[in-house]
Amino acid sequence: MVLRPAALVPNLHTTQDGKTMDDKVTIFIVADLFVSGIVTLEKAAELAGKSIWDFIDFLKVHDIPWGSYTEE
Repeated sequence: MVLRPAALVPNLHTTQDGKTMDDKVTIFIVADLFVSGIVTLEKAAELAGKSIWDFIDFLKVHDIPWGSYTEE
């Protein structure tokens, strides 16, 4: 799942994450970087200015998969 502008805009107005619109845009862009595999979960949380657990909570609220599992 990759977040793109069409999917991003409706969420910006309803999300409680971020105090300013810049904060809101940043966290969604960082989430996109994470989902795209460009940054790790840890790096994404850092870029978003959140703890890993808070970032995971953000991902869960927006139905963004955050963990991948293998058969092992």
